[in-house]
Amino acid sequence: MFVLKVLERMSFAKSSIKETMLQEARILLFWYCMSYALLQRNKPKFQKFESPSSKEGSSVKIEEIEEENKELITSK
Repeated sequence: MFVLKVLERMSFAKSSIKETMLQEARILLFWYCMSYALLQRNKPKFQKFESPSSKEGSSVKIEEIEEENKELITSK
């Protein structure tokens, strides 16, 4: 009795329990796939780590990267 009331509230009153479970599984699968696709598309992008060859060279690279980031921010 309780199950039928729940199914009726969820607009599955004319379906059997098996059909209802399949419909709910399809809904969950759709949202799982949608979430996965969106997370893959919007995954964060990081700069590759480079080991410094010398201390002076690495500070120059950091300064160049900072300047590029400033240019990117100001161009948006």
